Amino acid sequence: MTATTDDAPTDPRGQFQHELDWTMDDQTLTLDAPKERPGPVVLRNNATLDGRGCTVWAREGPVVRVIAERAVLKDLRIEYTGPDGGVALSADHAGITLDNVTVRGAVVGLAVEAGEWRYPHQLNLGTVLPGVPHAVRLRVVVPVPCQLSSEVAGVTLTPRTLAPGAHEVRLLIEPLSKDTLVCGTLTIKTAFLRREIVLNAHALAPAAGLPPPASQQERVVWEPPDWATAATAARSAPVVAPPVPPPAVPRKTPVADASGSPVVPPPPLPPWVVSPPVVPSKPRVRTTTGPLLGGAFSSPRIDPPPAVPPPVAEVPPPVVEPPPKPKFKPASSIPLWAQPPKPPAPPPPT
Repeated sequence: MTATTDDAPTDPRGQFQHELDWTMDDQTLTLDAPKERPGPVVLRNNATLDGRGCTVWAREGPVVRVIAERAVLKDLRIEYTGPDGGVALSADHAGITLDNVTVRGAVVGLAVEAGEWRYPHQLNLGTVLPGVPHAVRLRVVVPVPCQLSSEVAGVTLTPRTLAPGAHEVRLLIEPLSKDTLVCGTLTIKTAFLRREIVLNAHALAPAAGLPPPASQQERVVWEPPDWATAATAARSAPVVAPPVPPPAVPRKTPVADASGSPVVPPPPLPPWVVSPPVVPSKPRVRTTTGPLLGGAFSSPRIDPPPAVPPPVAEVPPPVVEPPPKPKFKPASSIPLWAQPPKPPAPPPPT
């Protein structure tokens, strides 16, 4: 829902901000066209911004700042296109909802996404030899747990699950036919956001006048400038073991009851007395006084199942015979005009 006034700005960024400001609480602003909106912009109301795949970009951050407490960002791409280190998304409250949101840049205000990411936004492998598999190495640093996936057919990533820290990821491309162009996206998914790496490669046979295609296997195609420091810090970080639960303490027989009287255990039975068989006790019924019901109702989890009435023999319904059909004499096959005349009726008796 969009409302406009006579003093609406004319520049694209101002118009976009004007639409956001006039989208009230619990309303939805849907971005259909154009598919790119300039920023930076601020979302002040508890509204829903449905991007439908639209990209909001800016050369200065934060590209999108969310001030509202219950705002929703859905199907949206937020890209910071300035120098490295800019902020793509900033949230003043942690109660916002993110649904299929892709970011390029830092995220501020969300503790679950806090930290510095070191990964390439674009990975160009150049030319590779056709007909043979091609494996390369990619070194990244992630601050939170994430999942790696490839949206390019024939390209696999190992490992696919990354813990916080420095990692070396192996990228394997299946054998390609001659003059095949590879172009697709590698995705880094966290619990709330997505990040993407654009992958490019071209399978070409060696030819005169062209640079030779890359044939070295397991080469490192990208790493952050401070990879040595990041890798050393990751190796030297202490490994925190999961907390060990305390040992179970055996239960002891109480020495006194609620009134303070000593609890005397029963004397043991003589050896010639046979203990009675143990009969399993019936399940107990727990009743709770409901604040709204004002009475006792049984718990649905530990109550005994309801009694099932014995089966009742089904009585077949009486058989009702249809009424007999009336009998009719067959009509004569001789037409009326061909039948002989009937004899006259005798005179009545006198």
